[in-house]
Amino acid sequence: SLPVTLKVWKVAMPPRNIVHCTGYSSGVGFINGLSGNPDKDEAYKKRLHAYLANMAETRLDSLAISVNKFSIYDPVKINGKPLQAVLKSDSSLLKGDTLPQVDFSYYDSFFAIATKYGFKSISFMGPQALFIGPLACLGKEVTVDTPEGRRCAVWLAGEWRKYLQKQGFKAVWAKENDEIKPEEIPSYNKICDIFKEGGWRTYTTWTGTIPKSPDLIRKVNKNAEQWQMQLLSLDIFRNLVAKQPQLIDRKDEVWFYGGGNGVYRFSYLYVRLYGWLAGYYDTDGFAWYVYCDWHKNETIAVLKDGVVYSTPALEGLRDAIEDAQLYAMLNRKLLPRADKRQWTPSKYSHGLVARGGGVPLPLEKLTYGAYVFYGFRSPTPDTVRQAKAKLLRTLEK
Repeated sequence: SLPVTLKVWKVAMPPRNIVHCTGYSSGVGFINGLSGNPDKDEAYKKRLHAYLANMAETRLDSLAISVNKFSIYDPVKINGKPLQAVLKSDSSLLKGDTLPQVDFSYYDSFFAIATKYGFKSISFMGPQALFIGPLACLGKEVTVDTPEGRRCAVWLAGEWRKYLQKQGFKAVWAKENDEIKPEEIPSYNKICDIFKEGGWRTYTTWTGTIPKSPDLIRKVNKNAEQWQMQLLSLDIFRNLVAKQPQLIDRKDEVWFYGGGNGVYRFSYLYVRLYGWLAGYYDTDGFAWYVYCDWHKNETIAVLKDGVVYSTPALEGLRDAIEDAQLYAMLNRKLLPRADKRQWTPSKYSHGLVARGGGVPLPLEKLTYGAYVFYGFRSPTPDTVRQAKAKLLRTLEK
């Protein structure tokens, strides 16, 4: 036997995340994997229970889902009739003063699984799938650029938003496109305007030119209620906004995302350090790419015989989320009522993370192609433990 000494800190984790976290998960599929066959879909629910229970246990609290534009509306109805069949047979439907209520009730039991495990935030990736099929029913000449097509798209966006809120989701997000380029801004704004009119919150992932250009940030700001920065762009964006806080709205959320190909190979320590970056950069959340993908080598959560088996990377993500909450608690304790746009490295160091040295988790300037960013210098499990102990000690005071 070995003697063990335990230190119990008088610090309680928040009941709900302060720093949100999502694990991109096309492999989970959610309603994207429905067949329309009740027997097969009941079996599919068991898969969802396993994955979403594991996500909740890991404290992944923001659900990012994809949908199949070809089948999403198969079980959806208007006045008891299939929605797409009604649109094909009665195009005058969209010319009335009021538009009918859409019946999404087939999906109730699927979204109930998400709410059972405490998910209050949901994001649709590729949200145009929510109106592409119905628009095609109206004829080739009908698009989001025509009055009839746009009205149809706004109507469906609004109906989905109302339905999702009734299912218990407090935040309903549309993630339009991915890592857009400057020339894609007009298209991005056009689609986001539709979802904003339907009551959604809108965002995309950001990297490259836009996060470091004040002029480009202004062009997308109205439709960027979440600034989800690629990790290499996070420091540039945080410093730019700190100097010009009016570039974004005070209520906007700032996130970052990372991960990459072959995530099953990522070490526990590498992933865990994301929590410390979230605290140091005082972000509202972070996203991990990927939690689960259709390709077996692109997953950190392995489902077998109804059970999700963990990996070092998933264990690291779980502890990263915990560390991020505690660091956020410290930020709010030492910097009450701070405007998160006015972030500065020294204020959010707290003797834990800093550029240079003299702290358990020092940062160093790194380069990757044209990117200049900060990463941890020679971190070890011991230095993370030292940082965690110092963090908890400060919270206890």
